[in-house]
Amino acid sequence: MKALLLFLICSSAFAIPEESYDRVWNSDVLVWYQDLQPGEFKNAQGLKIRYRFKVQDNALRTLVILPGRSEAMINYAEMMYDLRHPEVNVFIMDHQGQGESDRLLSGDAGHVIKFKDYVLDVRQFMNEVVIPLSGDTERMLLAHSMGATIGVHYLHMVPTGFAKAVLSAPMLQMNTKPYSETVATLYSTFLFLAGKGAQYAPGRGPYNPETDVFDTNTSTHSLVRWAAMKRFWAEDPQLILGGPTVRWVKESLAASKRTLTLAPRIKTPVVIFQAGQDQVVVNGRQNSFCLKLAKCQITLFPTAHHNVLNEKDEIRNKVVERIQSFLDLN
Repeated sequence: MKALLLFLICSSAFAIPEESYDRVWNSDVLVWYQDLQPGEFKNAQGLKIRYRFKVQDNALRTLVILPGRSEAMINYAEMMYDLRHPEVNVFIMDHQGQGESDRLLSGDAGHVIKFKDYVLDVRQFMNEVVIPLSGDTERMLLAHSMGATIGVHYLHMVPTGFAKAVLSAPMLQMNTKPYSETVATLYSTFLFLAGKGAQYAPGRGPYNPETDVFDTNTSTHSLVRWAAMKRFWAEDPQLILGGPTVRWVKESLAASKRTLTLAPRIKTPVVIFQAGQDQVVVNGRQNSFCLKLAKCQITLFPTAHHNVLNEKDEIRNKVVERIQSFLDLN
């Protein structure tokens, strides 16, 4: 009977078919998300880092989610709902400078002092929140884009931190067109040394809803999921994040490139989700990184934009199935 119950609870893998997205989001997913327990801690810089979690009475495993740049926890409500399981705890945090967490600058610029600050926040989150609340359960990581780069640095810093990790479109090499990565690094370093580190990076600026249109977006092919992301910002303007600063670009370029030197010491089994139509990151370094890992597989989604976790149903259903299979969530 227990096995049957678990099957029935976990077999409805995909939360919201696109044709009924708004209805199911409001009736099921949002209600489930709002039931997650909120919390916060103060990091070494004095910033409040917000998080949410759900701890199960009989949990055997714990899933930790690290969002990408500009994303907030609510962006992962559907994914967490899809992956819900009566024997799995879930924890998610908003990185400093975005989502519900404190920011270093006024306004909507994406800023960080050192990329390592992101990693230290995750280590503090794990040590002070996740591990005490999840006990000796097996811990697994799901991280997207910038969050995946942070995750890679954490896997190197704490080799036994996770039993398995899924890295979705990891930001291991940023798309710096029209500049090469080398020129972008030199340019951002020059601007930083000229005292412009807290200014928007060249060609970037405050968020403009007039230019943020579906037809030119490089995140997803799903109109309803793209519209949902826009709605989150409209309903809660504190979540809005505009372009990155010069210092964020400088720090992120260096941290992304450094992942190749970190890879040989990472022993955690890893699956990388690669988006075939990615215009945000360059996939080549993902391949090189994977070859340097002890245990790594790449799953390519040829027709996906950057955010494979938020794609249209025909892609996203395969993504969820792959996560469930690799992390033993089904």
